[in-house]
Amino acid sequence: MMPSFEVYVSALSEALDEYSARFNVTLLANGICEDPSMSEKYFIHTDLQSGKETLVDIHVLRGVKEHIINGGESICIEQDMDFEIQDQDIINMGPLIC
Repeated sequence: MMPSFEVYVSALSEALDEYSARFNVTLLANGICEDPSMSEKYFIHTDLQSGKETLVDIHVLRGVKEHIINGGESICIEQDMDFEIQDQDIINMGPLIC
């Protein structure tokens, strides 16, 4: 699980920039997979201290109370860096398990 923090931004790109600076990582759109369905969907999370790379998926949880989807939605934003972040949105990023 990736560490969390609170930030006020208007677009996904701003949130990822804040995260990258805070945790000394880079997040780059994954464009290197041979499988086209994966190339345009996920990000490569690189820890700049260790060099460890992890393929991660990012979703925006909207209308969620205390991290539980209850009448809310999980939006798969793929690599839309201009995706508009609204107040109370939770950006959920996690490594792929398969």
